[in-house]
Parts: sequence; structure tokens; C-alpha cells
Amino acid sequence: MSTKISDLTSATSLTGAEEVPIVQTGTTKKTTVGDIKSENYSTTEQVVGTWIDGKPVYQKVIENTVTLNSYAVVGTINNVKDTISVNWLVAPSNFGSFGRTGYLNSNYYTGIQAEIDASNVLTISIWGKEGTNGASTSVRVIVRYTKTTD
Repeated sequence: MSTKISDLTSATSLTGAEEVPIVQTGTTKKTTVGDIKSENYSTTEQVVGTWIDGKPVYQKVIENTVTLNSYAVVGTINNVKDTISVNWLVAPSNFGSFGRTGYLNSNYYTGIQAEIDASNVLTISIWGKEGTNGASTSVRVIVRYTKTTD
């Protein structure tokens, strides 16, 4: 017996463990809501997956402002075991190619550094040397990592 979608009630909360049937060319498989939910970007740390060792993968967006011809720490995260990925976005105003590229570009001496110290503090730093002198702009860094506390 089948249930019509229109007969289903709305869930008020999900744990991620709820099963959802997926049907493709007559074959039905079940997956969990947690496996198909969309990504959510937030400045609050959140679990977004599982790493190869079975430990949770965390993600956090760090927002800050950087100034041209400077090297600046834009954020830190405590208790980091491994850095999985670091992606960054820079607003283009007054930053020439620095703002347009958004990644390490040796022609313009811009870059990002992610380093975990002996105390397991991940420090994210950015430097830039191309654009309008003294200009500043916003930066967002999306970091995925595992933690020492798991």
C-alpha cells in the first residue's frame, strides 16, 4: 500500500536518521535524511559529514576584513586535529586581481595560510599585495576540519 505525498504530515524536526525511499527505473533504495540534506553555511561550527576514520567533519565560515599590503589573522578555531579544506571568498572592491581570484596567485602575491599549532589551534591568515593601497575588504573563509575532542 502506498501513501500519497499529500497525505503526509510535515515534520517539525528531523534527526537525520529518518529513512527516505529513492526510486529510479523501478529500483527502490532507502537512504537517510542526513545523507541527502543540503549544505548549510554558518559562522557557527556544525557537523557536515564523516571523515575516513569515522570521526565527524566540522565546517565553519569565518568572516573578517583584510587590508591591502598586510598579513592578517582572520580567525582561529580551537581543538583542530586535521584541516580537510580551506576555501575563501574576497569581496572585489579595491583589491584588483586579489578580489577576483580568491585563491593563491603568485603573480599578485596574495594567499591564504592555514596552520595548526602544538596546542591544536588552527590559525587562518591572509595576505595581499595588489590593488588600491590601504584598501580593505571583507573576506569569508570556509573551513572543514576534524577535532581532537572526538
